[in-house]
Amino acid sequence: MSDSIAFSGPLPNLASDEMFSHMSSLRRWLSREELNSLMARGMNEFPSLFVSVLTVGTYRSHPNTPVEGVLPLIGSYILDQINGSLVSGYVPRSYKVAVIKPLLKKPSLDPDVLANYRPISNLPFISKVLEKVVVTQLLEHLQRNSLFEMCQSGFRANHSTETALLKVTNDLLIASDHGLVSMLVLLDLSAAFDTVDHSILLQRLEHVIGIKGTALDWFRSYLSNRYQFAHVHGVPSSYRRVSHGVPQGSVLGPILFTLYMLPLGNIIRQHGIHFHCYADDTQLYLSMKPEETEKLVKLQTCLKDIKYWMSSNFLLLNPGKTEVMVFGPEPLRVSKQLFQLIQNAAARVLTGIDKRDHITPVMALLHWLPIKFRIIFKTLLLSYKVLRGLAPSYLEELFLGVEWGAKHLATRPPCYGTSSLSRPRLPGSGNMIT
Repeated sequence: MSDSIAFSGPLPNLASDEMFSHMSSLRRWLSREELNSLMARGMNEFPSLFVSVLTVGTYRSHPNTPVEGVLPLIGSYILDQINGSLVSGYVPRSYKVAVIKPLLKKPSLDPDVLANYRPISNLPFISKVLEKVVVTQLLEHLQRNSLFEMCQSGFRANHSTETALLKVTNDLLIASDHGLVSMLVLLDLSAAFDTVDHSILLQRLEHVIGIKGTALDWFRSYLSNRYQFAHVHGVPSSYRRVSHGVPQGSVLGPILFTLYMLPLGNIIRQHGIHFHCYADDTQLYLSMKPEETEKLVKLQTCLKDIKYWMSSNFLLLNPGKTEVMVFGPEPLRVSKQLFQLIQNAAARVLTGIDKRDHITPVMALLHWLPIKFRIIFKTLLLSYKVLRGLAPSYLEELFLGVEWGAKHLATRPPCYGTSSLSRPRLPGSGNMIT
């Protein structure tokens, strides 16, 4: 018996799913509401927005800033500026000047190579409060009109790298259970946030997301006439105008990037390829019988169309970081015993105990569950989140029954064009969760 956990269920019917995806997209577009204006905020909402900005970004290490203490005195003036921007559709130029502080992507990288740095934008505090107000209304519009890409797990509530990994791994395990070979392609973009074209993004906001009127004017003003300068070792550079890209380190930037990438999902679905995205990282995977090598042509065609779309949208695939992995039935199976040995070794490294010392007291000291019980805990926790509506929709479909799923699937396209549902099995059990 295998030690791996997989959710049972039929393989997707890709032939019918392509039509399902097109019909679902058309239905969502026809029923979409428009966002014509951004609503002004009241003073009662302001303190919570203010504090939420204080706890992120450049203020993360300084939660008790002097600004927080003078909020009762200056709050009304800041609120007037924010509401004035929302109502007029204009973002003051002083809000759009970013201080760029290069951040090394990984500590192990060579600090003398400029490509190893990530340009993080430090923006004015009031600008971040304004963006927080706007992003709240934008997310409500996206949620209300089901405009999110279902298979995008980046920068979304109740989504994470863990849920994305679970979805992809589960699909690969199901294919393995059916004796199929799977090919996984990991796509990576070069400086994705910095190459976003503002004209294309504004067209997408207007024609795909349904942002019109003064709301669209606000986004146009937000993206135009932006400036930045670098600040390294206390020395500032000269100001440079930013004509493309969305600022990393801003509140709105990550959401705007995911909206810029929206068409990619439908391009992949047209080829009947499984996929999942996390921010600018995209995973494509195709399962087939060992002798069905002709299906690789479908994957190659999909990759060609992706490359063409990205080129047309000023995005660049990074061939040096793009990887291909092949999985068969056996390599996916890793025993719980091996994971337990790895966990034990990690506990000994952290605590510095001798390898002859008993591991149980150390695990209790670290508050670590043994692998067997951690699997059960994670399964139960995920089941709870699904049943409480706190999990991504692509995981809900794995857990809940066909009747529930059929009703909800009518409003959104699947990650790889499948309307077939399955329910998970508890580890070590033949019983399905209901």
